[in-house]
Amino acid sequence: MALSDYRQGKVLAGAEVLKAAIGSGIVDSDLHYLLAECRVRIDSSSSAGALAELNRAIELNPKSVSARTLRGKMLLEAGHSQDALLDLRVARELEPQS
Repeated sequence: MALSDYRQGKVLAGAEVLKAAIGSGIVDSDLHYLLAECRVRIDSSSSAGALAELNRAIELNPKSVSARTLRGKMLLEAGHSQDALLDLRVARELEPQS
């Protein structure tokens, strides 16, 4: 449902569904990644919440290419090039064709 809302541009609704799922005890890295995506789309100037969700997603699944790529991009934009490079290298090693 959250993914459907997100794809239809209903980002706020999708974020609420994701928060509820996480709050109910569902432990899934993709939920945190999608919530980070929502937070970026809701307010791209406030990256702290999105980065926290990406950190949790990667903690749950260190092989999450999507979470590593987005975190790398955000860290690069924030001027943390060394940390960004690490995430982007891992993502490339995990999925060289993407």
